[in-house]
Amino acid sequence: MSQPLVLPEVIASMLTSFAPVFTKASFDTFCQYVGALMLGEGRRTGAAIARASAEAKSQGVYARLCSRARWSAASLLDQLWALLLAVLPWPRDAQGRLIIWAAIDDSVVAKTGKKIPGLAYHFHHNAGKGEHAWPFLFGHCWVTLGVVWPTVTRALCFPLRAALYLRAKDCAPADFRKKIRLALDLLEAVRWPAQMCLYVLADGAYATREFLRGVRALGHHVLLARWSR
Repeated sequence: MSQPLVLPEVIASMLTSFAPVFTKASFDTFCQYVGALMLGEGRRTGAAIARASAEAKSQGVYARLCSRARWSAASLLDQLWALLLAVLPWPRDAQGRLIIWAAIDDSVVAKTGKKIPGLAYHFHHNAGKGEHAWPFLFGHCWVTLGVVWPTVTRALCFPLRAALYLRAKDCAPADFRKKIRLALDLLEAVRWPAQMCLYVLADGAYATREFLRGVRALGHHVLLARWSR
């Protein structure tokens, strides 16, 4: 049996910023969860986390962290964004405003089973290969927003918000939101700094009048990228 995982001190110290979001018991479980996600191997299930953690609890505790614990994902993400603003050396423009890059995209996560809410067939251009491949995947479709931080060799994306897309046929008419609307709602939900210049990156699927006008109405800029197979 491998030695239980222990978070490095620098990571454990950084995680204390998130303590106000949780109860004491939930925060301890959260730290163990993060340690297993960062350092563990194989599937990230409750049982695997229980085996990997140096302070292992019952595997059901790790499952309940996501399903029943009293904490807010929005508050957690707000705290992550505050931490990123504080520790990363963001560039500034000639007016002294922070220059921030954000990326928006939607991704399909393949799932199986009949009891998971929100499952449906969604278009996915990488679902199959070949001229007659079926271009759909069964699972969840998430619209996500993250901030992009360029390094010397690549760019890192830190997720800030996500929204589950439900097809019109799978929800009540009053609850239906197009992916464009979900993306704009995610942008509006983030507590952006007062003095900043935000560039929103998106692919051609978001090259619509509604999205462009919506981003501009929020006071941001848009950069659209083209892709090819």
